[in-house]
Amino acid sequence: MKIKQPLFGILLVFGLFFNCQNETINSVDQQSETLEYNSTLFNLISTIALDEDINCMDFEYPLTVSIYDADFQLADIVTIDNDDALYLFLQTLDTSIVASLNFPITMVLPDEQQIVVNSNQALQSIITLEGSSCDSVNSCTQTAIANYLMDCNQLPTINGLSPNLTHFNFQEDNNITVLYEGDMLFNGAWDISTIDGNVYVLITISGLDNYNGQWEVVQCESEQLVLEQEDLELILTQNCSSNPFSCFEDINLTICDADGDLIETFNLDEFYQDCDQSNVGISYHISYDDAVNNANSLTSTFTNVTNPQTIYVRVAQYSNPDIYQIFTIVITVEDCT
Repeated sequence: MKIKQPLFGILLVFGLFFNCQNETINSVDQQSETLEYNSTLFNLISTIALDEDINCMDFEYPLTVSIYDADFQLADIVTIDNDDALYLFLQTLDTSIVASLNFPITMVLPDEQQIVVNSNQALQSIITLEGSSCDSVNSCTQTAIANYLMDCNQLPTINGLSPNLTHFNFQEDNNITVLYEGDMLFNGAWDISTIDGNVYVLITISGLDNYNGQWEVVQCESEQLVLEQEDLELILTQNCSSNPFSCFEDINLTICDADGDLIETFNLDEFYQDCDQSNVGISYHISYDDAVNNANSLTSTFTNVTNPQTIYVRVAQYSNPDIYQIFTIVITVEDCT
């Protein structure tokens, strides 16, 4: 996190520096370029400087500062290489020293956008435009939101409703896949744009009309994105599981048969019902080869045909079905008559 001292240093820069541009400096020029206490610029920079968590802009280093003597003649040029050096330099200044930043200066925004400024007034303008939005939704840049969407699967909540076992997978090629309620797969497209300073996410999914449209980003946090469209609110919550297979394991089960025929019916979905399935799909197979090839999958209600009975379980990532693991369920039915 960026410390606040360098931003406080910006306050001193504005208060004490002005651009001489190799011209003779008179009292009028000096008065018009210096920052008066409690002026608009002073208060604007003070607000930014006092925010300990601010991280909305920075200088591109190195930058240089010209120092002038009492006759307004160039006395020295100081090169500053980083925030700490800028802060330390500013501590050496007092009201008897006349100094000016040497333009052009490049300001760097959180999304790595660079803005070149050529005067104190231009620098004030960029702080007004960018600095005033440091803590607002507009600090959620298009790049940051796109990265957020693609980093992990997203769990949707629309107008307070969170469908069970549903997740969105935003892909880099602007395709989107949706697993809806655990067993329905939908495909679509997405895009992102900035209009009049606001970021919009465009979603088009065939068969899921409630989620379609141009959504305005109104809030972004580390693990949650809030979007609005007319009277609809869509919340996308990241689900970043480092190992989606960690809960799954081989199972050996022995059950008692009361009628002596050694045949029982099972609900296969119950075996892994406590494992998170928002990022993976499960299929059941009678042979290992079928599981590898994802062929001839069984229904969840199954009656054993051999004893013991081995069921092969294929667990595959939704985002990339080629990434999977195979587990076994071995069921032994004992005669308890």
